[in-house]
Amino acid sequence: MASFLVGKIKYMQYKRIQRALEEPIYLLESDTSTYTIKIAGTTKNVYTVIYKPDLTCNCPDAKKRQYLCKHICFVI
Repeated sequence: MASFLVGKIKYMQYKRIQRALEEPIYLLESDTSTYTIKIAGTTKNVYTVIYKPDLTCNCPDAKKRQYLCKHICFVI
């Protein structure tokens, strides 16, 4: 799907984007006053994406590996 990205970004980041496009992700809640979005993925864990001032997520991929996680990709 996103094969045009290969070679322009790191392979693991490409895989995260590909997963975001292929796996089901569910929007559970959005709060514009706190700039937060709650999202559940295939594991049924609920993660919070904060979109102001920067895009951040509290999932393990975003915290430990410093990747742009699939939850942020979903929001974008």
